[in-house]
Amino acid sequence: MLRSLATAISFGLLANLFVLPMTADAGPVRRATSPLTLTAYKDTSVPDASLPVCRFCDAFQQSCSECNLSSEEDFLIYNTEFFGTSRALVGFKVSSPSDVPPTISKCTLHFPTKNWGTAFGYNVTFEIYQAASNNWDEATITGGNAPKIGDYLQETSWYVGTPSPADADLTTFCKNKLAKEEGVTDFSLFIEVLNRETGVQMPSRKSTYLDENGQVRSNAMTLTIE
Repeated sequence: MLRSLATAISFGLLANLFVLPMTADAGPVRRATSPLTLTAYKDTSVPDASLPVCRFCDAFQQSCSECNLSSEEDFLIYNTEFFGTSRALVGFKVSSPSDVPPTISKCTLHFPTKNWGTAFGYNVTFEIYQAASNNWDEATITGGNAPKIGDYLQETSWYVGTPSPADADLTTFCKNKLAKEEGVTDFSLFIEVLNRETGVQMPSRKSTYLDENGQVRSNAMTLTIE
């Protein structure tokens, strides 16, 4: 009996030696808390499809409903009495909803800061709208197949002679559309010039400039989410 008891104790000690440590529960995955900056990955000008002749395209021969302006490499938005009107359409993409800060306190749209074309007038007002869809391609979009203009979001102004328009506060839009696990991951914004008589050329993402260190930078619009 003593031998049996000793054997049982020995097996118990050996078993204790091979007990694996418990793995601590990692808990829920934490979402991003640092500011998130989205850079426009596509942009174009969208002509007013109601105009019978689109003077931007093909030597004045193409209607605006069939006109694609993405070949205009450096500028968006042409708005003059002679050339008619067009809107900038800018697309953004979030890699994952978990990249968005869990609580959005501020969301700012930053306009390009370099290489603006001539604007005639002292103040230019830009209106910003959500596009009804982000389903469009730079190579094929026209005045006729472009997404519809959605909700009005904000406006900002530019005093000619300053580097660029003021930043636009899109906090409400970001809270409603992005600050949820099921939130959208891509979206587009329309930028329209309110002053119809004003000539404006806004640089596109294809436009580049040299920074103070001599590095080539893109003029793409950005959206900062905090």
